Amino acid sequence: MKVLLISHYPPPAGGIASWTKRLLDVGLPNDWEIDHINLNTINGRDPFQNTKRCIKDEYIRTKTVWQKEIRFLKDDREIEIVHTCIPCTVFGMIRETITGMIAKCYKKKFILHCRCTIPNVVNSAFKRIFFRLLSRHCDGIMVLNSKSFDFAKKYSKAKVKLIPNFVTNEEIVEHPCGTTDGDIKNIIYVGGVTAEKGCDTILEAAKRMPEIVFHLVGSVSAEIEALEHSDNIVFYGNRNKDDIKELLCGADAFLFLSRYWGEGFSNALAEAMAAGLPCIVTDWAANADMIEDKGGYIVPQSDVQALIEAINQLNDPKKRKEMSEWNVIKIKSEYLQDIVLRQYTDFYDELVKS
Repeated sequence: MKVLLISHYPPPAGGIASWTKRLLDVGLPNDWEIDHINLNTINGRDPFQNTKRCIKDEYIRTKTVWQKEIRFLKDDREIEIVHTCIPCTVFGMIRETITGMIAKCYKKKFILHCRCTIPNVVNSAFKRIFFRLLSRHCDGIMVLNSKSFDFAKKYSKAKVKLIPNFVTNEEIVEHPCGTTDGDIKNIIYVGGVTAEKGCDTILEAAKRMPEIVFHLVGSVSAEIEALEHSDNIVFYGNRNKDDIKELLCGADAFLFLSRYWGEGFSNALAEAMAAGLPCIVTDWAANADMIEDKGGYIVPQSDVQALIEAINQLNDPKKRKEMSEWNVIKIKSEYLQDIVLRQYTDFYDELVKS
């Protein structure tokens, strides 16, 4: 059996695109194969660099998506599922409503994969109208966190399944990173170095904690570059996976203070947990689902003092060791690729049989 996956693929390496590449690289279990439509390359538009929409271009691009979908469904009788991934913007929901209608015309099951925290994006009565309309054409809805699950259960009648992102086997660190004695010396963040990801809060905390080096890995926004920062801030820019793994292993803790509207489930946070780092996060997207109250501390958004207090609590080596071990166990038991990929195909099987 086959699934027709409609999603972004890098470049650029956004959240959906990175997840798509991981999925296509490892493949699906249980004899499921993937056909893919890459939204990034259709009509030459880069939705991450070119956020300003041209109606004519969007019409051509959207029409092309539907034409490709129709061609796949006509030519490949093995396709049972159409699985589309969106961050639940209004335009995306309108487009995918038609995508779902096309799937129904060919008697295929249709899955909407909400790659965001739905209530953070579908945050008005106007937007909820479009979500309800789209959900009427869905056989199943996949979500990334508990906030999205509760929202989808409330505003749709489709089957809703919470399935997290997955960590590949290669990202597990057999010997957990970080020091298990003495105070914290190195703290790391990986992702877009932007204010929305909480990096402005990190810069402020660093000024008041000169004894700690803060390592920020990722593309630095102009907004952050313009802010004054202390000498214990190190910017690395974009790095490859091997470099990131090495940097994680040289750190004592991981920060993820995001307040980014489109956040759903942080791969960077999962990779830090897989490396055995205790984590300090905001209660945003899937963060609290991931570390619970055992793998680190949850702090309010933009609260510098709360961040400093959480870091100081991690100066207890015993606590760091307990959190480190718990995070690795959590990743291996819930987020490892074999476990998560089987959840995808089990959901496919359930819908096909229903």
